[in-house]
Amino acid sequence: MSHSQHRYYRIYQEIRDQILKGNYRDGDKLPTEFDLMRQYNVSRDTVRHAMRLLVEEELVTRMAAKGTMVKFNPAERTLTRLRSFSEIMQMEGTPTISKNVEVVLLEESQPEIRMALELSPLHHIYRISRIRYADELPLSLETVYVPYRLCPDLENYLRPQSSLFRLYESVYQHRLGESSISIQAELPAEEVATMLGITATTPILKTISLGRLMDGTPLYYAISQYEGSKYIYRTTMKRYY
Repeated sequence: MSHSQHRYYRIYQEIRDQILKGNYRDGDKLPTEFDLMRQYNVSRDTVRHAMRLLVEEELVTRMAAKGTMVKFNPAERTLTRLRSFSEIMQMEGTPTISKNVEVVLLEESQPEIRMALELSPLHHIYRISRIRYADELPLSLETVYVPYRLCPDLENYLRPQSSLFRLYESVYQHRLGESSISIQAELPAEEVATMLGITATTPILKTISLGRLMDGTPLYYAISQYEGSKYIYRTTMKRYY
């Protein structure tokens, strides 16, 4: 990440955290561009780049002559909007961290993964494995497959506190489109049970997600395994006429 990228991303992330924590509430006015320029010692372009990310995430709205206003209402947020696991947990007031992070560049992978990502055997794929912790307790085992050509040198950017979604957007300038997800309950494999600190008879919730860019290009194939009692999937569905 370049120095300029780091600056706008830091501003974006700090303001975003303040909104999600409730320090800025729905309808509150954010500091002016000039105030933020002075606070962070950055240019106007850097501040505006950070504001664009907040607007795209629908956390703020910018109005001529009025400034930047918060438009975040936690009660209206559902999983019908594409969000990362970190973002969902943070919205619920439970920050997460990753441990046992492993990034491997595979020369070969399972056919179903290559098929889902629409890659030939000549393409290399990253496998990112990590255990997600919440409140110091293991919550999920996550394995994500990402084409190298879309996220080169990914291992140089991934940290225990990293959100892959944020890296896709801030480092690689990708615009995420949609994600399809399947959910099933099952018993864990012995290795998974050990990693999550549960018994082999404890049910887990397994999700498989395929995320695409705005143009439809597959970006990631993710397998997440959660202890069933610690994760609730919520969504809202409407009937249209």
